[in-house]
Amino acid sequence: MALLSHMSLSLRATFRSRLVLVVIVLVAVFASTPLFGQTAMLAFAGDDPLYYSDLYESHKTSLESGAYETAPQMLQDLVAKEADALGVVAEAESQSEYFRGLAEYSRLSLEDYDLGYLVGPTRYELEAEVALYSALVESDTPQLYGRTTAMPGLNYVAYVFAQSSPLVWMLVPVTLSFSLLMANRREKLLGCAPVPDAARTFSVGACAMLLTLCVVALAFVPGFVVSSARNGLGSLAYPVVFTQDEVVLSMTLGAVLARQLALFLLGSLFVVVVCVGLSALTGSPMVACLVAAGLCAVPTISGYMDVLPQARSSSQLMSFLPTTYLAYGPVAGYPGLLPAVEVVSLAGVSFERGALVLLVSSVAVAAVALAAVLLRARVREARRCGVHA
Repeated sequence: MALLSHMSLSLRATFRSRLVLVVIVLVAVFASTPLFGQTAMLAFAGDDPLYYSDLYESHKTSLESGAYETAPQMLQDLVAKEADALGVVAEAESQSEYFRGLAEYSRLSLEDYDLGYLVGPTRYELEAEVALYSALVESDTPQLYGRTTAMPGLNYVAYVFAQSSPLVWMLVPVTLSFSLLMANRREKLLGCAPVPDAARTFSVGACAMLLTLCVVALAFVPGFVVSSARNGLGSLAYPVVFTQDEVVLSMTLGAVLARQLALFLLGSLFVVVVCVGLSALTGSPMVACLVAAGLCAVPTISGYMDVLPQARSSSQLMSFLPTTYLAYGPVAGYPGLLPAVEVVSLAGVSFERGALVLLVSSVAVAAVALAAVLLRARVREARRCGVHA
C-alpha cells in the first residue's frame, strides 16, 4: 500500500513540474510538424505513371522495330511479357490494376535478373518491389503515400514515430527520470516518505515508464486526430515492406506499430534503469541522466547505423550493443520509405535480437547497480560497527 501511495504522490509531483510540461509540449509539436508538408519518400523513385508509360512505349517500339529479333527466344518472350505488364500499368483505370501490372512487371524483372539479362539493381531490391506491389494488390487500400500530409492516421503515427530522430523520443524517459529522482531527494518532502529504498527505487522506475508511455501517446493525439480527419483512420492490415541487411521483410502496419512500441518501451526501460542505477551509485541525478542522454545520442552519430558494405563483418559486434537499438525505428520498420534501400546495414541487427539485448542489458545494469548499492551499505555498516567498537 505504501508503494502505491508513493507512486501516486510521485506522479502528482512530476505532472506539476514545469520541466515535464515543457517536454510534453515540445514532443507534441515535434510529432505534429509533419502535418504541415514534410515529404516522405515514395516506395520507389519510379513510382510515377508517366515513367511507366514512357517505359511501355519504349518496350513497344523496340519490339515493333525488331530490336530483339536476334536475341534468344527466352529474352524475346520476357520482353514481350514485360511490355504486356507495362501496358496494364499505363492503361490502368484503378489503383488495384495499376499495382497488379507493377507486381507482374517486377516479377518478370526478377526473372530477367536471375537469367542474367538484367544488370544494375540487386536481387533484394527486385524482391522488395515484388513483395510490396503484390501485397498492395491484395490490400483493401492499394495506395502509396508519398507525403505525410496524405497519410491516414495510423500510417502517419507509424511513419513519424519511427522515421523521426530517436533522440527526441528517448530523451522523454531521461527527462522524466530526472524529474522523479529530483523529487525523491532526501531534502524533499517526498524523499522523506517512510518507504524502503528498494520500494522507492522501483516506484521511480515504474512511474518513469508509465509517464513515458503517457507523454508519447499524448504527443501523437493532435497529429493522429488531424490526419485521421483529413485522410481517414487507415488500416492495420496495410502492407509494409523494408530491407535490413539485404533481407526483405514484409508485414502489416499493425505488426510494425507493435514492433515500434515494443522496442521503444524496452529502450526506455534501459534508459530508466541507467538513470536510476547511476543516480543510486553516484548520488547525483544530474550526472546519471547526462550519461543516459549521452547513450541516447550514440546511435544518431553520423555513420553509426550506416556502415560501408566492406565493413559489415566487423559491425557484427554492434548488433549486441543496446545503444544500437535505441534507434528503434529502422529496426522495427516503418511505412513510406524506399523498401529496396536498406534501413539498417549492420550485420546481425534484428527486432528479435534488439528486444533481447535491451532486456538483458537492463537486467544487467540493474543487477550491477543493486550489488554496488548493497556493498556500499555493508561497508558503511561495517564502519559504524568499527567506530562503536
